[in-house]
This record gives sequence, C-alpha cells and structure tokens, in this order.
Amino acid sequence: MTDRNKFIVVPVSIPCNLEVIPHRHRNPRPRVVWEEGSVAIEIVEPSAAPMAFRVTSARDDGFNYEVLRYRGRLWWPLFDGEQRMSRSAFVKSAENSRGCLLASLNLSPPTLDAPRDCGGFDIDQFVGRISVDSRKERWRLARWAASRFLCCNDMIFVEGAEPAYFGLVGEDGRHRLHVGQLNALANMPGDVWHPGLPLRQRQTALKRSLVMSASEWDVERADIVNSGESVEVLERIEAFNAPSNKRATVTYRADSLGRMVLADAGKIRGLRDELRLYVGSNETKDLMQPSVSREVLWTAVHALPSASFDRCFGFSAERAMKAIREIDRFFPAPSLSPEDDLYLAQLATDSQQMPST
Repeated sequence: MTDRNKFIVVPVSIPCNLEVIPHRHRNPRPRVVWEEGSVAIEIVEPSAAPMAFRVTSARDDGFNYEVLRYRGRLWWPLFDGEQRMSRSAFVKSAENSRGCLLASLNLSPPTLDAPRDCGGFDIDQFVGRISVDSRKERWRLARWAASRFLCCNDMIFVEGAEPAYFGLVGEDGRHRLHVGQLNALANMPGDVWHPGLPLRQRQTALKRSLVMSASEWDVERADIVNSGESVEVLERIEAFNAPSNKRATVTYRADSLGRMVLADAGKIRGLRDELRLYVGSNETKDLMQPSVSREVLWTAVHALPSASFDRCFGFSAERAMKAIREIDRFFPAPSLSPEDDLYLAQLATDSQQMPST
C-alpha cells in the first residue's frame, strides 16, 4: 500500500482462550481473557471503488443498495437496522460482543459471552504457566477479518461475491425471485447486517435449481413466461461494467450441493468412507474447487439409489447430475499433451508384453 492510503483505527477488545496452570497446581484451567488492541479498516475514495451492481427492491420495505468493485473484488454494504452502517456506528459496534466486527471472527457463543472482568483475574500473579495461548492467533484472525471491511463515502462495506437471483416458491405456487450472493457462508443464521437472501433460503432455491445470474435471467425470462409459470421479481440486479460470470454461478451451485452432501455423508454407511478425503471441505469459507464438488456429487449419485438420494440430502440425483454436467461444460478437464498420450500408450504396451509369473 502507498502512503496515501487512509485507515480507520478501530479500538477493540478480543476474547482469547488460555489454559493456565496456577501456582502449586498441576492441572490446566481454561480461561477467557479479553485483550485490548485495535484493527485498521481501509478508507477509499468513491472514484476508486465504482459501482459494479445495483440492487433495487420492488417492495416499499425492501433495501436498495450498490455493490462496489475495488481491487478486483466485490464489496456489499452493511446495514444497521434499516439504515446503511456508517463509519461511526461500525466503530461503536466494536464494543459489543455481538457486534458486526466480533461476529465476523466466527467465535463460539461461550467465548463471546465470557465476562470481561474475569473476577479480577491477574495472569502474572495467578499463573505459574500458560499451556495454551490463543492470543497471537486470535489477533491474526481479527486483523484478517478487518481486512474484509472497507469504508467508502463514510459507509461500511464487506467483501462478498457476485449477486444472483434465487427463486422461492410460495404457497400460492408463484415463483418469487430474490437477490442473494454467490457466497458459501454469507448471511448465516444470526447475521443481521448483510442485505440479500439468508443462507437457508438460498439452499432451498438451490434444491429446486432456481439460481440464476443476472445475465441468465435475462436469457431465460422469455422462456419462463412463455411456459405459463408465474414469476414475480421482488428485487432487480443491474450490472455496470461488470458482466455476470456464468462460471461463478456454476461453481456456487455445485459447491452448495456438495456441502449438503458432505454435511450428511457421515451418517450414511458406505458413503462415509468413500468421501473421507473431502470431510471438512463443507466448513471452509472459500468455495470448493469445481473438480472437488464434482467428485463429491458423482460419488454420492453412484453410491445411492435415486429414491434414497432425495431422502438423504433433500434434493434429487438428477439435480446433482445437472450440476455435474454444468461443471463438465464450463470447467472441462484439461486434455493430455501428445507426449502424455504417447507415454500412456507405451505403458500399456509394456504391461501387455510383461511376462506372467
């Protein structure tokens, strides 16, 4: 970064987990110690972070907002209730254990709810030895989390993904399109700051194959209307010098379905061992590579009968196969070079000529 970059210095207290062994004791005792410090949030000029997408609500009580592009990444606005989260409100929220900044660290509720006083606990006087100390790692996590926030025009934004349409079917049978982001873990339960469709509703739309980028909707809208389907667009996406990326939609759809499989694979005899190499992939913040999602879905489809598949995962085997076909179309496996083909052919010839024992 150049010297011209500006930052907001946000004072914050971070809960750190320790295991301490008191004087004249042998067994470690768990402690949560709140340590004071600060993190930095970058400030950028509006000219440096142009609007990439605009989301407009058709409802009176809906949110209208812009998604910015900066350093090749997309940034979504945060909300404080019905208002955009201002710089001052964000700094103030850092004092709250349930505020936006500390929530982004993804710590356990017992850690966040630990008393800040600790009953006058004094490390130097009380502790003979610290066997486990998370302070260094916790501050590294806090500074990484802070790097995902941005201040532009005195408002706070957070790094996100491309917006897309998610279709939900109401009790009246009508399809209603909402806007959410193609991010594996955005808008988790308890998240009250981010606009866009919550995670569980995005998963519901995925199970019915109702996830489309803005450009896909523009192409498919006429076909859907001509088919007699009733569709209500509750929010609309406009792109500004940021054409929708079909590969991003394909990656997200496959990732989300793969996560649903991995979340329940451990309960299914036979499938647990088949997918043991991928356990934990559904807990990462980044989207799985399409090749990994494909392998997870392919393994599940061929391990279970179609009737059992839907019952186990909540979506059909055909839906999984559609995601696999999309991956094969947009992420084809690299072809072998002529040298590789020749080498494999030679191996096959050598194996055939090898004398039997």
